[in-house]
Amino acid sequence: MFKFIRIFLLVLIGLFVQFDFLGAAGAVIIKLVLLIGISWELYELWQEQELRKKDTLDESDVISSAPIEEEEKETSISIFDIAIYRLKTLIELEGKYLDFLREQFALIWNLILPHNGYLIYRSENGRLRLLHQKIRAGVDWHFKNDSLPVLDFVDQHNGMLVENTLLDADRIIPFYRDKSYRPQAFLAFSTPFHTEEKLYWIFDADSNDFFNNEDVPVILSINGNIQNMLELALKEKKLEDFYLYEQDKVEIAKALNVSQTLDQAVEAFAQFLTKQFEASKLTIAFRTEGNKAVIHKSIGLDDPFKQGYEFVLDEGLNGWVIMKNKPYLIDNIDKGDYFIPRFSRSEKTNYGIKCFLSVPIEQENAAIGLVTLEHKQDNKYKELDKERLKTFTEIFAQTVNRIKQEEKIGG
Repeated sequence: MFKFIRIFLLVLIGLFVQFDFLGAAGAVIIKLVLLIGISWELYELWQEQELRKKDTLDESDVISSAPIEEEEKETSISIFDIAIYRLKTLIELEGKYLDFLREQFALIWNLILPHNGYLIYRSENGRLRLLHQKIRAGVDWHFKNDSLPVLDFVDQHNGMLVENTLLDADRIIPFYRDKSYRPQAFLAFSTPFHTEEKLYWIFDADSNDFFNNEDVPVILSINGNIQNMLELALKEKKLEDFYLYEQDKVEIAKALNVSQTLDQAVEAFAQFLTKQFEASKLTIAFRTEGNKAVIHKSIGLDDPFKQGYEFVLDEGLNGWVIMKNKPYLIDNIDKGDYFIPRFSRSEKTNYGIKCFLSVPIEQENAAIGLVTLEHKQDNKYKELDKERLKTFTEIFAQTVNRIKQEEKIGG
């Protein structure tokens, strides 16, 4: 306010006060001083206005003015963005979930009181597995895990089917050898999951018109709770695995960062891998001069391919990994028509090895070595194992490169 008053007074003086008594030169000097004073007051007002603008910036202005690099550092993880576990894995690893399914089975059983009941799991590939059953005493039954028409009928009826007049029981529900028991009615429904796996609940009875359609809404409500419970468990399990995986990467990075020599780095990496993967044989090898490589570390299987063994790159699986700079995952190296050597054409046996997983140690778009996991059990390693091994090996490759650079500088 005082600034505006001062500016107003200076303007009035300049307009109405005559300075002729000071002479022409004096009048010019006084008017010049007034102009400078007015200009200074206006400048200070402008500065105050700019400061006031800065003080009143809202949150969106602050965020939008932040550097891009800072914005990219902020990450968020949504549970719905993380791929879920397979139901089969969840049930196998966590017994409490199979107990939960049995409890829900008993709840439905007590509601409808059937004569026999089955809980069947179907994988995304269509393979069937009997998880639980309750059968009337004296009934001779068997489980066919190749084809069950009743499951297809359930799918065709939107996951819920009540059939109170069953004419073709031997084909639709082919569980029973004893012809004295023939189901005349059944109630069946499915529980689908995002993994394309399904649970099927099948209950039958030996008389027509046995099942009450009025029970269906209650059963659907129970089934909805089962689905929600297991879907949440699957997502939580995967989220837990995600964070453990991140911790594993930090662990191996720390272990490798303190390594000063290649031997130390290889030893740290080998010890880490033995904790992460079950394997009959672990091999770490590096490329040498020419078309050859040498094994730097070998753990496990008692075969001739130990530390110091040199092999030609174009004579076996391990060499191909380096030569082609490409990971290999083979579920069973014995299942083909031809023998596939692991290192050399002179090999006559794979010493019981079946599953083969190998990834290159890469630098500057070329393979300088490999990390190989082998197991006597076929189909032991999956795509997820390959991706994890690739990630760990990338961290290892960075350490190898650092050590080589330090050796060049020091040597």
